[in-house]
Amino acid sequence: DVEVSAMTWILRGVPARGLPIVLKTGQKQRPFGVSHCDDGNAASENDGPRQRTRRLARRKAVATLEFAIVAPIVFLLVFALIQFASLLMSQNVLTAAAREGARVATLPGTVSADVVAAKVREQLMCGGIDPDVVTVDVNPPALGNLDTGDEVSVVVSSPMSSMVWIEPISLPNVNLSAEIAYQRE
Repeated sequence: DVEVSAMTWILRGVPARGLPIVLKTGQKQRPFGVSHCDDGNAASENDGPRQRTRRLARRKAVATLEFAIVAPIVFLLVFALIQFASLLMSQNVLTAAAREGARVATLPGTVSADVVAAKVREQLMCGGIDPDVVTVDVNPPALGNLDTGDEVSVVVSSPMSSMVWIEPISLPNVNLSAEIAYQRE
């Protein structure tokens, strides 16, 4: 019983948030977390509701200002990242279409570059690219005269301005292109 009453007496000086605040004689007790070097910005026990409201308003104003400065930069970086990923995807679709066109061009029964161009346009439509803005070049154009082992190349190119969402950020006169060369079977 003596131990319990002694423990109760000891715990009376412990604040709800942690260890007891040890005070030298003559010092005034401060709220938890406030140092003796108060710069005027921290809460003190003498603050009235108006001072707390002003301090809170200042903090909100600073947060709003920081957001106004940082948000456009973050949004610009996010949009640039999305646009770059879109251009990489378009480049991969062009490469896949050129590969499929070159594969068709190397087959023994293919005699016309129009068949190759039709297959490339079909692949572009499957990849989500408008085939009307893409140029397809098959070299050599006459595939009927080729022997086994002759090289056939297919070049697929498109202006960058047709691949971007926001046209002012595209580079003028820059084309995305893919070239694939296979040997005739």
